[in-house]
Amino acid sequence: VDVSLQPDWIDEAEAERRLKSFLGGITFDNAAVGRVDPSTWYAKRFGWTAPMPFNAFVSILTTLLFSLTLLAAAVWRVQRTDL
Repeated sequence: VDVSLQPDWIDEAEAERRLKSFLGGITFDNAAVGRVDPSTWYAKRFGWTAPMPFNAFVSILTTLLFSLTLLAAAVWRVQRTDL
């Protein structure tokens, strides 16, 4: 964290005290901070019983719905074409 202040706004000792007070309130959960390999993390999250964004059933279903929607749009467009 970098702090720059106007020289006449606050004295250096008070600025240092406020910065230390602010930094004292910042904490990190070491288990959650970038210590996991991304491929390992995703492999643990993705699955058949995983939450919605990582669920295999949802992934398959949304892919099928998207494909069927595009197929239906293509059929509709071809039917409208006068050959």
